[in-house]
Amino acid sequence: MWWHMQVGDLVRWTNPGFEDTGIVLRSYDNLQMYIYWFRCPEHSGPYAVQHEYLEVINENHQTPTQKIN
Repeated sequence: MWWHMQVGDLVRWTNPGFEDTGIVLRSYDNLQMYIYWFRCPEHSGPYAVQHEYLEVINENHQTPTQKIN
């Protein structure tokens, strides 16, 4: 579900022929998140959280006060 997307989540781009996996690095604004793509890093940037080809595959369960080791 897109509304649970937060920094640290792993995401998948599902557009056929252009599939990729990325990580949410930061909030861009109220409706977009900055995503770093692993396969095609040149496509990294802000993406609409409601985009039809974007889905969360692994949610980050860290709170802002927890350190990621």
